[in-house]
Amino acid sequence: LALKGYQPTLGKAPRNFIIDPTGNYLLVANQNTDNIIIFKRNKLSGLLKNTGKQINIPKPVCLKMIKL
Repeated sequence: LALKGYQPTLGKAPRNFIIDPTGNYLLVANQNTDNIIIFKRNKLSGLLKNTGKQINIPKPVCLKMIKL
């Protein structure tokens, strides 16, 4: 493993993160700012880019993906 950089979570008190099944997105649950931030993930480098999208939800602490 090698350090590639740092990525702010764009919120306070990040509690959990998850990579979607495609590997294209990483979601971060920020408990104290009541949001889940969605980042685009580069599969080759692992670097993240803010999509500008978020889900507003009270006190998210755990993220799970379910198949629908």
